[in-house]
Amino acid sequence: MNPDNDIALIQKFVQGELSLLANQNLRVEPAFDTAQLLSKKGGLLATAKLVGQIRSVLVRQSSTYQELINRILVEHRYIPISVNEKGFVEYERRPIPPGYELNSTEVRQLWKIWRIYYSKKKDQAPLLVLTSQGWEAVRTIAFSQENFFVQLETDELMLQVSDRIVWLSPVEEEEATQIFTPIAPVDRNLQAERKANAADVPSDQAPMSETPQFEGFNDFYRV
Repeated sequence: MNPDNDIALIQKFVQGELSLLANQNLRVEPAFDTAQLLSKKGGLLATAKLVGQIRSVLVRQSSTYQELINRILVEHRYIPISVNEKGFVEYERRPIPPGYELNSTEVRQLWKIWRIYYSKKKDQAPLLVLTSQGWEAVRTIAFSQENFFVQLETDELMLQVSDRIVWLSPVEEEEATQIFTPIAPVDRNLQAERKANAADVPSDQAPMSETPQFEGFNDFYRV
């Protein structure tokens, strides 16, 4: 598998290029108002609904390309909003407030960012979480009995360690978060703090998922 070729092809698929595309691993087949992203063996990886420009994309879970497709969609500001009856994750392009960048990660990554950079600072732009009411500022995040409790402006979310969540971080806080990469920058002080706090989250009981899992997604994003 050539990652560069695959990334370029998936980017064209997400951008809505209607021509027939293919490389040694993937191909795009347009048909009427949709386009399908298929693996070399013909397995369906994603379907884009085309109306002028792409408005929504359905992505099959647990494929070897799910994480890569998810990352590219998020980079193009497509947000996972639900899981349909066939188990496909539905993404839609949504407006993002100026000065923010989009993240879609496990909730514990959001918690670590909030704890290190936001829990004691009140004079900076807040982290935002997507709910059925829109983007809401994160007030506090607590961890208790293997659950995270995210206190927002109008609601509180209870999530398990491996649950995924859509959130925004201020662009100026580039050192605080990177989309779909390990959240800790190369910083000796931060590394020391992570070691000191390693026991706070039972990561051995809930290891990081290799591919996104969206099983409780509809409980939080009813849009």
